[in-house]
This record gives sequence, C-alpha cells and structure tokens, in this order.
Amino acid sequence: MKLLNFLDLYPEKISLVHKGEQNIRNSFSRLVSILVLCGIIVTVCILGQNFYKRKNPQILFKNSPTDEYPFFSLNYTNFFIGAALGDFSRNVIPPNDTSYKIIFRYTEHLIKDGKDIWNVKDLESVLCRETQIHPLLLQLDKKQNVLKDFLCPKDLNVTIGGDVSQLREMSLNVLLSECIESSNQKACLP
Repeated sequence: MKLLNFLDLYPEKISLVHKGEQNIRNSFSRLVSILVLCGIIVTVCILGQNFYKRKNPQILFKNSPTDEYPFFSLNYTNFFIGAALGDFSRNVIPPNDTSYKIIFRYTEHLIKDGKDIWNVKDLESVLCRETQIHPLLLQLDKKQNVLKDFLCPKDLNVTIGGDVSQLREMSLNVLLSECIESSNQKACLP
C-alpha cells in the first residue's frame, strides 16, 4: 500500500493535515497514476526501439528552402545609416579621436560548387552630410547638434538579403575598431 501511495501522482489536496499528510490519496487517483506510468513506459519502449536497435532510423532533413528571403537595394534615397561613439552622458566622441575607428563593412557570401566565397569590402567613412540623414532626425537635432559628428558610408549603394540556404547572402555591418599605439605606430584592429 505504501508503494501505491508513493506512485500516486494525482492526490487530492486538502487544507487540513490528516494522518500526517496534506493530501488524501484514494484508489481512483492511484489507478490514474498507474495508467499514466504504464502509458509512459509503453510509449518509451515503442519509440525507443528504433533508437536502441538502430533499425529504420527516422532522419529529418530539408531538401530545399521553403521561404525565399528577399534582397533589398540600399542607397541614401531609401535607407539612412550613420554611427557615432558616445559616452555614458550621451556626449558624442568626435570621429577625429584616434583611439577608435568606425567601419561600415559590406559582406557577400556565396556558395558555388560546394565552396564558400567571401567578398568583404570596407566602405569609406565620412562625416554625414545632410542628404545622408533622415529629415526627421535633422529637425530633432537642431537643438543638440550631435549629428554633425556622425560617420556615414561615403557612397551607399549596396544590396542586402538572402540566406545561406539560398546559397547567397549579403549584409551591411557597422564595426567599432579599437586603435592601439605602440612604438610610434598606430594600428586599428580589424
């Protein structure tokens, strides 16, 4: 009887203590518990046979992509991008500070004949011109005037999108590189 009480997964809760127990265990909940445990054991035995005996393994794989990931052409008529480095007080650190460098990196990844082909191009960074900044941001910035220290890609005319499953993906990344000075030479990490 103690074993059946131990196996009872669905005892009825009461707010009183009866014979040192807060739950009343009855024969219906014992029966349900035994049926659930038997069901779990049978399911594990049936589903585990292929795994244990290693016969007829079920392998899931995907032949072709079901979703096509679109490609987008980015330029300053439909996309605005700029970057700056700031401190905790939201003060922009001028881009002429030589301790860091902001890099706009365009990456194209192709898979051709089973080989990965990577084309990486760093776009030249310049101080953002008004034509490279969204008009709403220009209006908001009239009081603070911090956008003047933002860097933008000089010529933005790239295509992004795709997916590795489509054998072609392209992305635009903004990287922050730390510049280190040693032995009278300055080098920025890639």
